[in-house]
Amino acid sequence: MAGRLFAATAPASLQGDWLDDLLTGSKRLALAHAEASARGGLDWVETTATTTGDGWKLTGSKPYCVAGGGADGYIVSARISGEPGDNAGVALFLVPAASPGISAHDWHMADGSVACSLELGDVIVPSGNKLSDDGLAAIAAASDLAALARSAEALGIMERIFAETIDYLRTRDQFGSALGSFQAIQHRMVAQYAVIEQSRALLNLALVSWGSDEFANAVHGARAYIAEASVTLGHEMIQFHGGMGVTDELAIGGGHKRLLVLSRWPEGPLAALDRYAGLLN
Repeated sequence: MAGRLFAATAPASLQGDWLDDLLTGSKRLALAHAEASARGGLDWVETTATTTGDGWKLTGSKPYCVAGGGADGYIVSARISGEPGDNAGVALFLVPAASPGISAHDWHMADGSVACSLELGDVIVPSGNKLSDDGLAAIAAASDLAALARSAEALGIMERIFAETIDYLRTRDQFGSALGSFQAIQHRMVAQYAVIEQSRALLNLALVSWGSDEFANAVHGARAYIAEASVTLGHEMIQFHGGMGVTDELAIGGGHKRLLVLSRWPEGPLAALDRYAGLLN
């Protein structure tokens, strides 16, 4: 998300300093956009940016900086005009992690990945570090591709934990028979197989819509379905394994934790469904 956003908005001078290292992985960026007072949508930004000398002064708090732990820099959204909730007046700034006045506190998400909470206490960045004057539009464009990537990752996890459960049901004996021989279990596994196939079809529809006016809507539809269905599938696979399903020894529990994060960040499946229905911008 952050790398794509940087490549789409950064001026040539900044790309020369950062892009090659981002591509090789020797540097990492994280997006710092969501704020504590936001209640859905992209436009609630209270962090402010004001001009000072030949630069900008950023002040505010970004408590939900996903993948921000150990990042070398942050793409920070800040309001240069208007009020929180306005669709215009939000710019994006590149803020190096070592900038004076910035404070990052790491915290762990459900899947073990490291996010951070940022406090920006009058952080000064050069004028050339402003990436975009229309930050919300840039984030929205990158968010569609990020949602597609999250859905694809979720589908891959669904396939992996489903395949491992099939192997387990074929080899685990109960009452002298393999668990997979019981018809009730077969019915439940068939239902989840159908979920995987439907998820794949929706993802493929989004992929072939790339470049058309239907792309964003197809992504929202795929995400709305996959985000909800993937968590249910994870629950089922854990149930078939019993208590072993939530241990670190198996991929089932770890995969399900990742599915939880993918399905709920940056918004839940109901919000994606509202976007698909045209109820949210």
